[in-house]
Amino acid sequence: MHTHDEIQRLGAQAARGGMALWQCPYYVAAEMPAHTGEPIREWRERVQAWEAGWLKETQSWLPAAGGRPTHGSGDAHTNSPGNHGR
Repeated sequence: MHTHDEIQRLGAQAARGGMALWQCPYYVAAEMPAHTGEPIREWRERVQAWEAGWLKETQSWLPAAGGRPTHGSGDAHTNSPGNHGR
């Protein structure tokens, strides 16, 4: 069984790997309380830890308020649609 911190790290790793929030592994039927027999509270705590890690990771990708994204290269306008690299 993973600790809360380990589950958060797994959620962050999943986000970096391109998984969507709804792809949380604890949403798979075999991992739900009806199949595992565990208390719903424990399952929900794992889901919340995984989602927290996923959300923290994806929110780190957003630019600061009023800031510009740091990804890509060159002027932001040269690669905008309809600008054709001008």
